[in-house]
Amino acid sequence: STIDINETAYLSGDDITNNGTITIKSNATNHGNLKVNSVTTNGTVNYELHTPITVRDGAFDANDLSNVTVKVGLITAPLDGMKFGEVVDNNLDLLTAWKYNDGGGAKKLFGPYVNGAYSNFFSDGSANGDDKTNDATLITPGKGYRASLYQGKNPNNGDLTSDGLLEFTGDILTGDQSADVGSNNDGWDLIGNPYTSGLSLKAFVSENNNLLENLTTGITYWDNTLNPAAFVTKTKAELDATDGDIVIPPGQAFFVRPKTGTTSLNFKADQQQIQNGASFNRNSNALEGFNITLGNSDVNKSTKVYLNNTTTLGVDKGHEAAAIGLSTKGMGIYTLIADQSTTEALAIQSIPTNSIENTTLKLGVNAGLGEHTLSLESINLPEDLNVYVTDLANGSETLLNKHNYTFSVTDATLEGADRFIISFQSDALSTVNNSLEELQITAFKNTITVKGDLKNNTTLKVYDLQGRKVAQTTLSNNNRQLTVNNSAGIYLVNLSNALGSKTQKVILK
Repeated sequence: STIDINETAYLSGDDITNNGTITIKSNATNHGNLKVNSVTTNGTVNYELHTPITVRDGAFDANDLSNVTVKVGLITAPLDGMKFGEVVDNNLDLLTAWKYNDGGGAKKLFGPYVNGAYSNFFSDGSANGDDKTNDATLITPGKGYRASLYQGKNPNNGDLTSDGLLEFTGDILTGDQSADVGSNNDGWDLIGNPYTSGLSLKAFVSENNNLLENLTTGITYWDNTLNPAAFVTKTKAELDATDGDIVIPPGQAFFVRPKTGTTSLNFKADQQQIQNGASFNRNSNALEGFNITLGNSDVNKSTKVYLNNTTTLGVDKGHEAAAIGLSTKGMGIYTLIADQSTTEALAIQSIPTNSIENTTLKLGVNAGLGEHTLSLESINLPEDLNVYVTDLANGSETLLNKHNYTFSVTDATLEGADRFIISFQSDALSTVNNSLEELQITAFKNTITVKGDLKNNTTLKVYDLQGRKVAQTTLSNNNRQLTVNNSAGIYLVNLSNALGSKTQKVILK
């Protein structure tokens, strides 16, 4: 007999005997699930795994992909026992990366992540393989791969009309499994859910918590449902605060960063969870914080900051997440840890709320020539907390709660964390009167003086052009000066109180 488990269905039980054909289906938003304790089979099991389609626009050119919009998915084999040559034979619409053809065989846009980059497998379409191909390579469940299907005019296969399904045939894995890690020189590994059912992300991260780096206790995955598609990172703290669970669908791969010396990560059979719904089911969490997004007319990237009094200004295991290099290439945004104990780019960090007004964060931005915009999105952000971005290139300060900040890159590609800083101030967002604008900031030699009527408690902070705070004091009508014992040069002076904030450049000699 034949059983089809469609995209929104599941089959669950203790044991199954298969003498016929089981086909599990998926689409862009849903994945069929099969969850059993053991399988006895003399038949066939198929999994039709949804994979993005690359569409060719215009005339076909076997040596040029410039007229092709390449879309990729990060996948793992949902069934065991298939060789790459068999994957190619089953999927004639697997994208051939023509521009990589070096005469040793056609490269398919399918391959693992190795030392900071994706690789592509050679194939001559034969599962037997030879010394020039990867056709005999076993596609192992739990190991992650990048893949893309093709839709367009292919002279060998005719007009391809695939609906985005990468077809696997093999054996169902039911017991505890593991994924090999630790061989890449950048510390990151691409692994995936090896089961034909969903996988509890909470349970997986909890099981492997002590095997993951302190700066990356969680996962990073590529989300094709976002517009535009982008990397998404989840920390253990986010998972613990999530209402419900986040489920990794069958065949989905994701990035992890294990501790040095770790050679494998563990998948447990009891981590399996039936999931009828979208890939990486997104539930809200109770944490407070915000996203800062870097965008232009084509791309948006974001970094996340949480406010949590159980954390410090340094690295707190489970609360910070390093940004994988792929997420910041070309165009990217990140923060540096508040206490500057590491220079690693962070996709997520947490800072204590009770010291936030004395905290500044260096904001890293990678951007090409042209106009770009920084904007803020609240995540349960307290209404009385203002978030400011200061552009050290011109001294301008923008309240991101109310206004986006647009800047231009005109001379060369911008890269690094030396141009922007993020600062905070508790302040009712409806306040419109800012008495600080009436104050005058002057500098003589290495002494800064503030003139005017000082109201409330006003804080003076001094930053160098690398965003480091070098001096601070609380001003009053009897205390209007601050001497800075640093090298001569250009500095930024920030004045802030309950009524607002003001930033100005000064030259100290």
